[in-house]
Amino acid sequence: MADLIGKTIGDYKILETLDDVGDVVVFKGLQLSSNRPVAIKAINLDEAKDKTAIQAFTQHAELAARVKHPNILPVLDSGQKQNIGVLVTPYMENRSVADHRSSYTDPSQVLAMFKAVALGLEAIYAQGSIHGNLQSKNIILDDNRQPLLTGFGIPFRQGATPSPTNSPEQVQGGVVDQRTDIYALGVILYELLAGQTPAPGTTLNLQAVRSDLPPGIDQVILKATAQSPDQRFQNAGELHAAFASALQPDKEATPVAVPPPPPAQPPAQEKKGTNWMAIFVGGLVVLVLFLAAIVIGPLIIDALNPEAEPAQPVAEEPIVEPPSEEIAPPAEEVAPPTAEVPEEEAPPPDGQPDLPERPAPGEGGLSEICNSLGLAGGIVVGGGALARRRRRRSRE
Repeated sequence: MADLIGKTIGDYKILETLDDVGDVVVFKGLQLSSNRPVAIKAINLDEAKDKTAIQAFTQHAELAARVKHPNILPVLDSGQKQNIGVLVTPYMENRSVADHRSSYTDPSQVLAMFKAVALGLEAIYAQGSIHGNLQSKNIILDDNRQPLLTGFGIPFRQGATPSPTNSPEQVQGGVVDQRTDIYALGVILYELLAGQTPAPGTTLNLQAVRSDLPPGIDQVILKATAQSPDQRFQNAGELHAAFASALQPDKEATPVAVPPPPPAQPPAQEKKGTNWMAIFVGGLVVLVLFLAAIVIGPLIIDALNPEAEPAQPVAEEPIVEPPSEEIAPPAEEVAPPTAEVPEEEAPPPDGQPDLPERPAPGEGGLSEICNSLGLAGGIVVGGGALARRRRRRSRE
């Protein structure tokens, strides 16, 4: 909206740009009816890229118009003018605390300013809201260098670039309350005393840059900027009292409990893919074991049952020769008949053990294996039934 410079919106002439934060621009203007300088916060309702910014601007203007307090920057005018939403406040020549940061190296000056800020925050809380956008540039100094709060009631938009004073719950989309402002006050306290703006999300160490200050101030800052809202000061009054106590180390004071640092997050483990080779090898091993069980199982069962009768070989039928036409020898020359030994009682050849003969190739096969498995299953089932019967009798 830089093209508004030199133009008039309602009763206000735009003079120069003071701040540009996206869709919202702050101008220095002149109120024509009273000939006094004013600050004009404006948003183009037709050209705003983020429509939620219009809603946030309207909410901020309505809240600012309701809150009346000596430490709140008063609102002179608000509304819509020529398709531009405006919020008009008095223009302060002293600008903001951020413009006078070098004047707050003395902790006692910061303490006085914090007390006025705490009173202004209480007026905002009384309206059922929080500041939510507390920064050193939103603490305006009037002609008497008294702090005036402005820029409150504007919620943090997810995806926007966070400022150092944005709390973790704001950035992560969590629940915000008064303790969100406490986090911002802790960062502002460090910023003013250290003379530098910290990077967002860093652990603040005031002693590293201002060893001349009492170490208790460092503990106050660490407690105010704790990651968990439950570990912070619960209101601005507690923070102010702890800060005042830290400036007087010679007096007895309750030490500030500093929350432990947040635990380091373990590195994210890389997601592993499916090991198809291991699955294939495992399946192959299972298949080999299954086939081996089928082949070796019957042999194991036979070894465990030595009393089982071995399979008898089929006796071959004797070959009957046709009668010979030759005349049989005389009876006296015929050798006496020799008693035949039954085939099953015939002694085995020398040096050979009496083993059952294996079935010939082609005989038995899968049917005998299945029979053997069935026999083994029957033995297991029968043995189990017999054992249960014996246990039942022993109990009786």
